[in-house]
Amino acid sequence: MNKFREKIRQLMTLGLVLLVAMSQVLVFKTNVLAVEPTPSDAGKMIPTATIGSEILDTLPDEASISNVNDLFWIYYYAIPVDGEDYTFEIKLGLVLNDLGDYKNYNVKFIGEIQDDFEYVNDSLKFSGAEDTDEKDYSYIMNRNDFTVNIIVNQNQSEVSFKVKARDDEIDSLAGGEKVQLLSKLNCNCAGTDKDNIPVYGPLMSDLTMNEVTLPTKKNVVVKYYKDTISDALDDDGNYKYYLGSDETTFSNKKVGSIINKNEVVTSEEYRPYGYMDIYNVSGDFTGDVFTVSDNDEDNVIYVVYTAKEWSGYQIGYYYNDNGLLKVITGKSSFGFVGEKIPFNDDLADPDNDIDKYRPDGYTGQLIIEKSEYYNGYLQSEDNGARSRVIVIYNKPQEKPEGVVVNNELGLFEFYEYYTPVEGEEYTYDITVVASPLDMDDYLSITINLNGLIGDNFDFVEGSEIIDGVSKPNTIQDGDDGFKYNLTLEGYERKISFRIKAKEECVDQLNEGGIFPLIRTNMSMYGGYYLDAPNHPVYTANALFYKSLYLIIDKKEATEDPTKEESQESGTEDETETDSENVTDPETSEGEIAADTDVVLENPASEASLENKLATNEESEALAEVAADTTTTNDSNRTLAAIILLAVSSSVMLVVRKKR
Repeated sequence: MNKFREKIRQLMTLGLVLLVAMSQVLVFKTNVLAVEPTPSDAGKMIPTATIGSEILDTLPDEASISNVNDLFWIYYYAIPVDGEDYTFEIKLGLVLNDLGDYKNYNVKFIGEIQDDFEYVNDSLKFSGAEDTDEKDYSYIMNRNDFTVNIIVNQNQSEVSFKVKARDDEIDSLAGGEKVQLLSKLNCNCAGTDKDNIPVYGPLMSDLTMNEVTLPTKKNVVVKYYKDTISDALDDDGNYKYYLGSDETTFSNKKVGSIINKNEVVTSEEYRPYGYMDIYNVSGDFTGDVFTVSDNDEDNVIYVVYTAKEWSGYQIGYYYNDNGLLKVITGKSSFGFVGEKIPFNDDLADPDNDIDKYRPDGYTGQLIIEKSEYYNGYLQSEDNGARSRVIVIYNKPQEKPEGVVVNNELGLFEFYEYYTPVEGEEYTYDITVVASPLDMDDYLSITINLNGLIGDNFDFVEGSEIIDGVSKPNTIQDGDDGFKYNLTLEGYERKISFRIKAKEECVDQLNEGGIFPLIRTNMSMYGGYYLDAPNHPVYTANALFYKSLYLIIDKKEATEDPTKEESQESGTEDETETDSENVTDPETSEGEIAADTDVVLENPASEASLENKLATNEESEALAEVAADTTTTNDSNRTLAAIILLAVSSSVMLVVRKKR
């Protein structure tokens, strides 16, 4: 029994020894194959053969080639993409030599794209094809790094993809320098032997790819001129011919690239006004082709506009014959846009083109109508209208009956009147008219109007009408009165504005009495008396003071407060008739002014208008005269007026109104 046990113990010991020995052998073999071999060890382990080397001869000079233990070759290089500046194609591939008993071999490229460039999406191809069996390769592509794994199962396998310069880095790269597209490139090789034991080829790190030369970029400037290529300046320091430069259309052009002449397209930004879109293109052209140079001074293209635009003008002269316009003469012609129209509307110039066609007696309001784009020069047809001027002569305005017309030194007539504004209580339009008489020796006369508005009234802002045209805020109105300078140049001038009773004065006006509307202080500055054409004599005169007054009866409680009635001599029926003339909506300014029937000399005092009225005694006498007009006959009224004229020193315009 003991012998049997001893035998079993020996067999178990031998078995353990054998197991340990076998395990050591297996560990030894696994460790040998799993350890990354050195190039010398790999040469001993891997059989060599020579196949596919002819493929290597077809690779470009830029390609870098590495032999992997005579099993295969790997290569890598970058080339520019035709027609795509700052875009390059990176190619990573392998060429089979002889794998022998090894199988499932693959090559893994790991790299990083340098910061100035980025991967072009969807640009990766396998062996030149976009659609291939992905079992042959796998990849991870990011903007700046990539991993590509290629299965070695054919004579040549290749993966390619594109990288391009980042948009925000192009300007900094336009210098023609050489750069590395990859900041890192490593390669791992691995496979299995005939017994499916893993084997590893060498790990290759810090592979250096060929440098690529970035294209040199230059800006081609397009300079624009009119008439000629010249940078001359005028007397004001402005360019006479140079119009501007376009530095963006042909920026960052590759040196050696071409620009065709028909690519030089102009824009309205540079075409000068009055010139057609016809131009000459010049520069360093060979035929119709411009080649971008490395020399900035040669990269200039010139565009010169030479064809001016042709346009026309019209000038017509008419006179107003009782509302019917009749032709006097007219002229029309053509010229280049920008040329001065032969029409001189400066009335202060004795050679103006207006007075030469004015009919005798037509010194009334002068109307000059000009086209929308008129500026004294021929306008472009593109503006939608020819340059057009229409001159209309009118006879002087019919003077309203009863107004006092002042003859000023035989040069011009001057008068003023007021018109009640219908529907607005105690509101009046004041009108001032100046009409020339004999101004042949004067180019112009400036009439300085300075006036005070009655203490009971305010100036209505924005109510100004100058020569029939509304021109708000042209008359200066302030604490010291209103002011306006009227230039008289041989034609009638008319100014009107509105005054309105102050709210706090309405009750006072309702009580009746004599109230001043305005008082005008007028002086004349005689412009350019032509004793000698080039040596005018200046004259100045203080002319006169004139006032407009309003006489109002006290309102009765039963009467309509909006109705104003003049005090008139004669019967009650006659008074009513005169009142209707004043308030009738169809009544003209002349008819209204006709109610003025007493004009008295005015005082020349500069004090308040209320103080400019006569003394209390004079006011009482004037009131008595007004009261007596309802009971006395015409002779008595005339006598009262004469007596009052001798007493008063005020120029009174008495308008009788019954409200």
